[in-house]
Amino acid sequence: MDFVGYYQPNAGQKFSPVAPTRLADTRTSGGAVAGGATRTVKVAGVKGIPADAKAVALNLTSTGTTSDTYVTAYPDPAKRPVASNLNPEPGKDKSNQVIVPVGPDGTITLYNNAGKTDLIVDAVGYCGKDGEALFTPVVPKRLADTRTTGKPAPGATTTVPGVPAGAVGAVLNLTATETTAPGYLTAYGFGSARPEASSRNTLPGLTVPNHVMTPVGDGKVSVFNSWGGSSHVITDLLGYFTQG
Repeated sequence: MDFVGYYQPNAGQKFSPVAPTRLADTRTSGGAVAGGATRTVKVAGVKGIPADAKAVALNLTSTGTTSDTYVTAYPDPAKRPVASNLNPEPGKDKSNQVIVPVGPDGTITLYNNAGKTDLIVDAVGYCGKDGEALFTPVVPKRLADTRTTGKPAPGATTTVPGVPAGAVGAVLNLTATETTAPGYLTAYGFGSARPEASSRNTLPGLTVPNHVMTPVGDGKVSVFNSWGGSSHVITDLLGYFTQG
């Protein structure tokens, strides 16, 4: 169990959710990150994230991994923590959502411990003086379970209602199960254009969850299932953000 931050009444920075936005993909720029090596990624002052953002919420994905390893995301390149954010494995695309303070010049650093792995970084929100919303935690509440309503086909989009009225963002546990082929899920605000970035990578034979922050539209969230294969989707609400 690794501690990464906390929410406190009347203190800290407000949060603004954003539709998943790709900030870096080593498959197309820079190449795979070698074992023991680091990669710097610009996360503030780009793609709609303010230059003075204090922290960013990211979906971090590994692919093409050559050995069991771990990846750590952190702000100061000279002060790498011992905790990990993602545990890549060969033959599996794996993802996890992380919240990272912004380091020097609006960057964060990614460290890979062993082997080689490609890394994909998608922004899902930021904290800072331009943040617009305050967080309200809730006891985990199931919003939707396609095992009782019908399995989404490849390329299908499911609408998930039940986010409290007035919410601009939701914090979800998004779980994929009974997947038939490798693919991904993308959560985004209902009524908005679907982004290209992913929220959760899916794998056949495995039940895989992920912590997801997403914008909300009219109290609803859309979940897109990629063309990889059919997959049941379970959506649990952990909290929400409102203007404050």
